[in-house]
Amino acid sequence: MSRIASTTSQGSTTTRGIYHNQGKYAEAEPLYRRALVIYEKALGAEHPEVATSLNNLAALNYNQGKYAEAEPLYRRALPTLEKALGAEHPDVAISLNNLADIYRNQGKYAEAEPLYRRALAIREKALGAEHPDVATVLRNYSSLLRATNKESEAEKLENRASIIKAKYPHPIIAAGGTRSINSENVLAARNKSTLMERVKEMEYDVAISFAGEQRKEARDIAKGLTDAGVKVFFDEYEGAELWGKNLYEHLSEVYKDRAQYCLILVSAAYAKKVWTSHERRSAQARALQESQEYILPVRIDDTELPGLLPTVAYLDFNRYGVDGICQAFLRKIGRGNSVSEMSPELKITTSSLAFIREADSKIYRFIPVLNSKWGSSRAVLTLEANDPEDGAFLDGLQARARMTVAYGNHVAICKVMDITHNKDAGASRWELTLHPESSEFGPAFELGGFGTTSKDEYAQKRVRRLLLNEELPGELDDLNQMMEEIFIRGQDDTIEILGSPFPQLYRKYGKEPKEFLEIAWVTGVYLLRTSGTVAEIPRFELTLTGQSLAVDFIGRRKKEFSNRPAYEIKVQGTCDLGKPEK
Repeated sequence: MSRIASTTSQGSTTTRGIYHNQGKYAEAEPLYRRALVIYEKALGAEHPEVATSLNNLAALNYNQGKYAEAEPLYRRALPTLEKALGAEHPDVAISLNNLADIYRNQGKYAEAEPLYRRALAIREKALGAEHPDVATVLRNYSSLLRATNKESEAEKLENRASIIKAKYPHPIIAAGGTRSINSENVLAARNKSTLMERVKEMEYDVAISFAGEQRKEARDIAKGLTDAGVKVFFDEYEGAELWGKNLYEHLSEVYKDRAQYCLILVSAAYAKKVWTSHERRSAQARALQESQEYILPVRIDDTELPGLLPTVAYLDFNRYGVDGICQAFLRKIGRGNSVSEMSPELKITTSSLAFIREADSKIYRFIPVLNSKWGSSRAVLTLEANDPEDGAFLDGLQARARMTVAYGNHVAICKVMDITHNKDAGASRWELTLHPESSEFGPAFELGGFGTTSKDEYAQKRVRRLLLNEELPGELDDLNQMMEEIFIRGQDDTIEILGSPFPQLYRKYGKEPKEFLEIAWVTGVYLLRTSGTVAEIPRFELTLTGQSLAVDFIGRRKKEFSNRPAYEIKVQGTCDLGKPEK
């Protein structure tokens, strides 16, 4: 969870802040705008980090004298800060002062004065009447008063500011002008000493936080982990230790300082409880200090937990069960065991299934293909529906309907030209004639990479996420992490790669290994192509052994330059599938 924090006028140490500080406004502005888009997409338009970006972009425009451009940005940021922090928070005063400065420089004195008054009142109440931040508003407000010929009032404010300045010869804030807001430096300074202490060994490998309604699930997980040699904090194991303790303080210490990880069973009951909220806040305070993941959420239902971003990866209890959660944690700490019961090895390099997804719909189907002819302007698929719902779907297709079809290495948005249902000796077959309209996917223009990582290297990370369930999204605590996540998940608005589909498909179809493999293969091709990750797939081999899926993949990116070969992505590895449904 991010927090707005006041900083000096030196600004952020990120690239955009450095350009800003050096007066390189042309270089800084696109970075600020890019940051704003990423925050809005990842966190929502009313998140405090969005207000931070709005303030910083507005300050950049202010410093260039672009007051008309800065004004709507400050106006938009103000209500978000008020909602997130409260109407009397010092950072709200920063935003009020900044917006008042904009009005004053545009001659909108009537709009500026009440904002200066409110900013002054907030700072005096929060910081004291003689704080250097108060002097900043006093000087800015006095400039307004002089501009409106209120000389005596202006002089009084300037005298107050001068007295404060004499007491603080090295002021915290330079008088006048606007200030940027960011959320990085204060957290870093506050947590420096705490981070140094993290090297010591934790008393517990994991602390389990849960509501009483999930005590059975928590008890079973605790037993499974304890039997595997994991040090678990579970209240039933701590009877004597907890006896007579101030539980509020003791549990805060456990969840904040004494466990390597915190496993939270997220449910509607959990979100409502006072004690679980206390445990969660302690865990989140710890998570803010860590450079790696600390909170491990396990969803009992779909309840949203305050402070837990929807982008944070979680495990679904209903899918994994106690054994799956325990095995996942053991792998997390490097103690995972191989599957003891191994099934025969199965391998495929193509699929006999067509993946068909209706336009503007989340409904998709896997239908066996008996024969096919696929050309650039006409494709004919002979289909045999094994499922009555698939047969009804095919019977209901209308000419000129649009759908996305993946079969073999062909993936295209197609228009239905004809559909014929033939019944021969009891067998039902459909001949589907299509006109492939487009096989180009992904954004029309793909932004370059971030930092030292190119867009092709981010595409490679995306492939590893999709095929191996690696490079998964975690806490998005700063701009760099958010930009990385946007580039990894892909810049196409319709298909975003948040993880591998293979474990979920195995859960549903794993009891029939051959069927699972065919479905996994064609789904992989569909997602690799429609996300714009690769344009060609020369090699895609899946090998199923027990609950492990070995992947051998070669894909080529869209060719950009006539004198250079297309960038080639090679991935080999294993995706852990968990267990199929019983």
